[in-house]
Amino acid sequence: MTDNHVDLTFTRMPIRVSGHTYKGERKIDIRHHFEKDGKLLPTQKGIQLPIAALPTLKDAIGKVMNGNRLEKVENGAFPVFVDENEFNGKKLFHVRHYYVDNGEWKPTSKGVCLSATNAKALIMALEEIEQKESAKVPSLFGRVAMVEA
Repeated sequence: MTDNHVDLTFTRMPIRVSGHTYKGERKIDIRHHFEKDGKLLPTQKGIQLPIAALPTLKDAIGKVMNGNRLEKVENGAFPVFVDENEFNGKKLFHVRHYYVDNGEWKPTSKGVCLSATNAKALIMALEEIEQKESAKVPSLFGRVAMVEA
């Protein structure tokens, strides 16, 4: 169940960025959705990370947007990589789970692909989710709530 989300509707398949609890853990989910009967429903195309990885993910997207070729965000057996490539003369950014095949990292179909403009919108959506999450659990991102005695 989604506790909070930001919808990015700049593609034919909207992307929902959400913070939610799954099996007792706070998660960040970035996933393509489709519309059916007036409701947005999730597809299998997307990623999920522990919510504490959100600052690292934002940094990785920013680094790739600023010229780094590939950035890794740890996520156990299936890390997420932020990658950049060109297709039909347009720069595209991928946020995708990877796996190891014969000692080489390879992308899975689980992830999202964005233009440079949309990657900036994704960073803003991640920042909005980060603010909402840190309001719920102030120590989550290294911020400690000050409580007056």
